[in-house]
This record gives sequence, structure tokens and C-alpha cells, in this order.
Amino acid sequence: MSLPRATLLWWPLWIGLAALSPRGRRVKAVYLCRSGPLTSILAVTFLSGRWAG
Repeated sequence: MSLPRATLLWWPLWIGLAALSPRGRRVKAVYLCRSGPLTSILAVTFLSGRWAG
């Protein structure tokens, strides 16, 4: 199973973050600090062709 396909199964996490984000700036800051490196790793994995198995 590829990593990008597996991240699609994390939809409850994204819904939970969306529900929490209006409440505080801290949640937004933590999300942005975590999502940037994760997005970069996923992009490199996808662009290098390793996602194909």
C-alpha cells in the first residue's frame, strides 16, 4: 500500500483538526508546523515514483 493512499484514510483526523481550528491560534500554529514537513515528504515520495510500489 502506498503512503499517499494511506493518508486518505486519515479523514477523521482532518475533520477533527477542522473542528478545533476556529478555537485557538495554537492549534493552527501546530498544524502548520507539522503539515509543512509532512507535505514535503509526501511530495518527494510521490515525485520520485516510490508510491507505485
